[in-house]
Amino acid sequence: MIPVVRYFPVFAIRSDSFPLLLLFGFFQVICLGVMFPQKMETIGNPESINFYH
Repeated sequence: MIPVVRYFPVFAIRSDSFPLLLLFGFFQVICLGVMFPQKMETIGNPESINFYH
């Protein structure tokens, strides 16, 4: 999740990449909605956690 936040300002600086900014924001929502719940479910299973890293 940290790398997603780190690279977000790079797209925001370039005005010609506004469609990329929208796609990136949508991708961030998908990560929050899909990856985070799966990590919470597999918190007791180290093998599954390693898969999502």
